Amino acid sequence: MARFGMAPGWMRRHRTSIASWAALAVVASGLTVYAIQSTGYPVHKADLDDGGIWVTNQSWGTLGRQNRPVAQLDGVVWAGNETGSRSERAGLDVVQNGIAVASVDRDARTITPVNTKLAEGIDDDAVTVKDSRVVMGGNTIGVAEQKTGKVWLTSVDPTTGVGDLSDLSGSTKPTETVGADAVLTIGTDGTAYAVSAAKRTLTAFAPDGERFADPEETKLPKAPEYAE
Repeated sequence: MARFGMAPGWMRRHRTSIASWAALAVVASGLTVYAIQSTGYPVHKADLDDGGIWVTNQSWGTLGRQNRPVAQLDGVVWAGNETGSRSERAGLDVVQNGIAVASVDRDARTITPVNTKLAEGIDDDAVTVKDSRVVMGGNTIGVAEQKTGKVWLTSVDPTTGVGDLSDLSGSTKPTETVGADAVLTIGTDGTAYAVSAAKRTLTAFAPDGERFADPEETKLPKAPEYAE
């Protein structure tokens, strides 16, 4: 008979993963972070200024703007596809705050700004990043390479759009390297928090105009030891 639950031996072998996600959970619990998910349209809940929330249809490889007052789509972006051509994109995602919207292809590890007024992706401004987990909060968008702990951050304007994402490119110098086994989250005030399980540290990056203040590092406690 199969038994559910985590045995002490399993927890000891996966201590690094447990520490990483446990530390992130502590950080995230102090933030206002929302997510909405459904089978066809995984999205991130965001502060909206134009009455629309952008969602994805992975089976068609498209983004759509849901007009909340009339409860229907009023704009479609063919994310990397020829207009009208169906192409399944299992790794398609979208991040949004206000009218700052970006299409994320987790498989190709690319981020593409979206022109919300014209409902089109700005392909010429797309960047390739080092990790598929892209996060946005407040006026900040960022990505952390889990293996190396390199963190790239840049500013967005929720009232005018995403703007230049070149600072997130994997070919540019990272904002900071926080340590291996890294996880990144961003608060609604735009402050980014990166946890490194390898170094047991939490590093905070507060927005300072269009840049970021010097990072503040806090040491995290050791993961508890588990006995057989």
